[in-house]
Amino acid sequence: MIQNVAKYITSHYAEDLSLQSLSMQFFITPNYLSKQFKKHTDIGISDYINITRVSAAEKLLAETDLSITEIALRCGFNNSNYFAAVFKTIKGITPKKYSLINK
Repeated sequence: MIQNVAKYITSHYAEDLSLQSLSMQFFITPNYLSKQFKKHTDIGISDYINITRVSAAEKLLAETDLSITEIALRCGFNNSNYFAAVFKTIKGITPKKYSLINK
């Protein structure tokens, strides 16, 4: 089940994903999903979603000339400032600097 949830997140990262929506998608309680996901992956579901989204953003930053805001939206972040903060936390560099270095 956890592999299916992870695959779903990977395929639907640009959509509005939450513990609640995922638990409804897989017909399990949010609490059970959260505990099982953490148990099997050693990472929280929100962190997994953010890592997946940042990975997708890395590719867009390196391969396109899209704005940071557009990339944030395409990767499932509703707010470009939040995207920039999450990106920097995960990658240790701002999306703008990452884009400049990797083009």
